Amino acid sequence: MKFLRSGALLAPLLLTLISCGIEDYIFLSPIPAGNITVEEVNSKATIRLPSIGDYYFSHFIIYYRIYISNKDVPSINDGSLSTISATLQQDYNAFLPFVNSESNNASASMSNLFTNRKYQTLALEDADIERDVLSDNAIGKTIILDFIKTADSLPPALVIDDTRYVLRRNGTGLLLPAGDPRFFNSDVLNTTVPTETTNVDVANITGTDTSGTRYTYVALYIVLAGTDPNFSPLYSAPTFVGILHLPDQS
Repeated sequence: MKFLRSGALLAPLLLTLISCGIEDYIFLSPIPAGNITVEEVNSKATIRLPSIGDYYFSHFIIYYRIYISNKDVPSINDGSLSTISATLQQDYNAFLPFVNSESNNASASMSNLFTNRKYQTLALEDADIERDVLSDNAIGKTIILDFIKTADSLPPALVIDDTRYVLRRNGTGLLLPAGDPRFFNSDVLNTTVPTETTNVDVANITGTDTSGTRYTYVALYIVLAGTDPNFSPLYSAPTFVGILHLPDQS
C-alpha cells in the first residue's frame, strides 16, 4: 500500500525543552510510519509500538471509520480513495496536514479532529482496550489488526502477545452501531442508513450509482495519549495505519 507519510517521523519522544526564555512545552511523538505494514491484500496491519519513556504517556488510541462502497478495490493506495468513497477521500485529506505536521500544535484538539469527522475509537469484546491492552504495558510490543477472511468466519481481531481480542465498533451514549457490533461486512451494516444516533461510525455509499454488491472498508489512525502537568489531555499527531477490507459475514 502506498500512501503519503512524509511527516510521520517527527522529533524524538519525551519532553521537548526550549531554553533562552521560551516557554517549555510537552511533546508526544507519533509512531513512525515505518513501524506499520499492511499486507494480505489490505486485510492485515502490523504495528510495532515504540519504546516510550515519557512520564506523561498513558495509552495508545486507534481511531476508525467505516466506508460503504459499491467498488471492489483490492489494492488500495492514495490514488484509489475517491474510487472507494468521496467521503473517504475528504476525510483522508482533512487528516493529512496533521499526519504530515512537524509540530504538535494540534495536540489538545486531536480528539475533536477525529470526532468531528465521525471517527470512533476501537473497542474490544472482552477487555478494555485503553486501560488494559493498549496501556503503557503495550510499550515496545507488536500488535496485529487482523481482518483476514477465514473459512470459519473468525471475526476481525486485535492480536497482542499471541492473544486474540475480538474487535468491536464503538459508540458513546446513543451513538450505537446497528446490528452486530463486530467488524463484519453484514447486510445490516452496509444497508442501514447512518443517522446522528445510529451507525454514526459509518459513511454511507456515495455517488449516483448505489446499485450492485456493497463492500465495506475501515480507515484507521493511531495516536499516543496522556495527560500534561495541568491534567489536560495530551495527544501525539496521528499516524495513518491504513485502509482494510471488512470480511463478509457468513
